[in-house]
Amino acid sequence: MNTFTKKLLVSGAIFCASIVSTHAAITSVLQKGSSGSQVVELQVFLKNKGYFTDTVSGYYGSVTSLAVKAYQEANGIEVAGRVGKITAAAINAAMGSSDTQLPEIFVTTKNPTVTPGKQVAISWMSAYATSCKLPNGATAKIGVYYVRPTKTTTYSVTCTNAVGSATKEITITVVPTGTVIKPATGTGVAVGSPSAGTVATTHSAGHSAHNHYGSTTNYAPMKLAVVADADINDTAGNSVTWVTIAQEGEPYTLTGIQVVRMGTTTSDGVKRYYKRQDVGTTRCSFNWDIEKDFAFPDKDPAPGIKKVCQMRVSSKITAPAPMPMGGPDIDVAKIPPGSRGTDLENVKYTGEMPANSGDGIGAFRTVCDYSHMAFDDPIVKPGQPGAAHLHTFFGNTRTNAFSTVDSIANQGNSTCRGGIANRSSYWAPAIIDTRTGTPMAPRASNFYYKTGYNGIKPEEVKPFPAGLRILAGNPNNNRPADTSKWEDLHFGYSCIDGTDKFYGWTSEIPNCPIGSTLVMNVNFPQCWDGVNLDSPDHQSHMSYTVDRKCPATHPVPLVAITFNVDYQVKEKDAPKYWRLSSDSYDKALPSGYSAHADWFFGWKKDVTESFIKNCDQAAKDCASHMLGDGRIIF
Repeated sequence: MNTFTKKLLVSGAIFCASIVSTHAAITSVLQKGSSGSQVVELQVFLKNKGYFTDTVSGYYGSVTSLAVKAYQEANGIEVAGRVGKITAAAINAAMGSSDTQLPEIFVTTKNPTVTPGKQVAISWMSAYATSCKLPNGATAKIGVYYVRPTKTTTYSVTCTNAVGSATKEITITVVPTGTVIKPATGTGVAVGSPSAGTVATTHSAGHSAHNHYGSTTNYAPMKLAVVADADINDTAGNSVTWVTIAQEGEPYTLTGIQVVRMGTTTSDGVKRYYKRQDVGTTRCSFNWDIEKDFAFPDKDPAPGIKKVCQMRVSSKITAPAPMPMGGPDIDVAKIPPGSRGTDLENVKYTGEMPANSGDGIGAFRTVCDYSHMAFDDPIVKPGQPGAAHLHTFFGNTRTNAFSTVDSIANQGNSTCRGGIANRSSYWAPAIIDTRTGTPMAPRASNFYYKTGYNGIKPEEVKPFPAGLRILAGNPNNNRPADTSKWEDLHFGYSCIDGTDKFYGWTSEIPNCPIGSTLVMNVNFPQCWDGVNLDSPDHQSHMSYTVDRKCPATHPVPLVAITFNVDYQVKEKDAPKYWRLSSDSYDKALPSGYSAHADWFFGWKKDVTESFIKNCDQAAKDCASHMLGDGRIIF
């Protein structure tokens, strides 16, 4: 235990300071998926300290987790990416060190200019406040309220704490009925001229104010998503029917997995929609205040225009019919939510350089949070939603049956370290707890890009061609593999316990002890034919090494990719009931033989070329963040 941690555990020392703080103390465990006013407090604190660079949203996702990890590392706290008792104590103490901090208030709307009587949603959040008051009498520190102004009106939110009070105003401009309203230019409140809506902040206190955001907030221009009919319909010449299931701002509930789109057709006939698979209950909204990770991204396809959510009824996506020997039954209502990822390119220069590996191995690694699950496979079953077994996806959050080389490279958030510098998509069959049909969320995942194995010298490997797709393993396999030779093992499983004890590799899912981690490992072929980015069977354009070299039919050596996907064993003998969604063979046989994985290239060119040149080809160990040129991903 380090000195800093010991200090935090001294009874009352830290917690007393937080009690008298003018800030709202963090009193709950905060982690991915958390939301609300305490997350706002956390994000504002981390932003003021320079650890959090994203927009304050009140949602604890991957970016917030990375910021927490950076804060923990800098302050000698165990790096976990979640705010527990010790981290909360440290943050509360640091927040309590200033007695001059007034409340900070964030007020946004998607519709700063409307016609008379049009409903407008106004969202607000506050940090460092003990209470807030709105025109409608509400006193919460975070939320959304709705107004229908008949004339240009200014609304205010006032928040107070022991230091004083702060007020933020937002003006909704009302224009005559029939006026063509230009889309707002920002993702929050548009500022500048009265016609665009304004935000102003005032303070009253006995101390000078530390408002780190100033009196106005400026936002970058929004990129509208104009989607062609073919992309909306998602079919090869087949018409579909869309049924409205909710107006903007309203919740809807789905039975099974469905294709849902949100948007509108504008008066000039242009269709602006976002589309995705969805399940369960979701709010038809683009606000930050979304209810779960299946909600739509925080970008509005048609600003200033009322939108609807519609369900595609002619091509309902449900679990595929059981395969001949019967795959595991799946309760789609129990599919766990994943991470929304980030739309930021998280690459920066620090000057940190890798060391020589010392063993002739070039290594670059990355980590990606679990994104979503779907009965899709854009490589094996392109354009056929619901036609595949259930897959667990990492990386690009927009990956679905209709993903293409272009969409993978240019669309979607990323759940990977580095953000959208790595929009690659990684997926593998879901693991199902057959007792309840529950698909299991991975605890963690690691993706390796390494050289120096299988007789291929590091300096011989070439950069990945853009758009390359690789399938490793055999989803139809129903027999054990030879695990005696690691270089010949294309997939395997092992258990790792709390002491990092390694149990060896097996080709079936082992009954790992409670508290340990089950690791599913898939090794990809690294020899390319030099021509095709894919092939009819999705495998023949790639080859594993033969006699420790690339065969003449596949002469181009690439970096070797490996997936490690981890699952936590939380109860005794639980793995006895785990099966892969692709295990369609006799249930009397051990589970896991059908292990496989897919990889769809989506890296930014300069980033991937840098780690291949400076890490893999140079036989250096770049850990899971260095690019080898002084830059890191985070």
